[in-house]
Amino acid sequence: MRQLFIPYKNTLHYSLSNFISDDQDFVSKILKTLDSSNFVGIHIYSEDAIGKTHILNALCNHFSDMKKNISYIPLKQYKELINYVEDNLSHLDFVFIDDIECIFSKKEWELSLIKIFNLVKDNNKKIIFSSNNILKDYDNIFFDDLKSRISSLHTFEIPIKNEKNKIFILKKYIERNHFNISDKIVDYLMRYHDRSIRYSIKILNDLNDFSLSNKTRINLKNISKILESLA
Repeated sequence: MRQLFIPYKNTLHYSLSNFISDDQDFVSKILKTLDSSNFVGIHIYSEDAIGKTHILNALCNHFSDMKKNISYIPLKQYKELINYVEDNLSHLDFVFIDDIECIFSKKEWELSLIKIFNLVKDNNKKIIFSSNNILKDYDNIFFDDLKSRISSLHTFEIPIKNEKNKIFILKKYIERNHFNISDKIVDYLMRYHDRSIRYSIKILNDLNDFSLSNKTRINLKNISKILESLA
């Protein structure tokens, strides 16, 4: 029996076909690596909101459709579910762990992650991690053993530099979260403000909070004054 553990709602909108990256071959490179029999896992990193959760969920859906047994654990919300992997690893083919930086510096969780990594390797399973940065940028990992294990993985950065791709991602973010914000606001932010995805997501969330509390739609006519009031 397949065990697909994805404690998110609406994961079906995550697919490999609608994943956005500047590298058109990014998905095929990931799949080619995962298809290799001589590796333990991969580490995917990028800044917030670029697509780590998307690619992990899309891969979960992809391998689930192939009748593979998988487990998806978003550590940002479900740290206790590491135990699920330990208890069910013999039934799994792939283990996907999102936001691994959430457990760095927490000894108990780091030890659990080391244990899972060893179990995956010893049982010829495959593990896929995601984080916000490349491993060398983290100085809060307590155990060198964990650093060593993660650094042994194939590493992929999700490349998003193209402005059209950034705009597409931000407009999808508005649509997916049902914000009462005109998608033309994204073009405005890209033209007049910091172009980073992280900053733009923060502004969109702030604008949505303003929209909800004031019961008004954010559009090009009122955006300038609203941003001034939020500054």
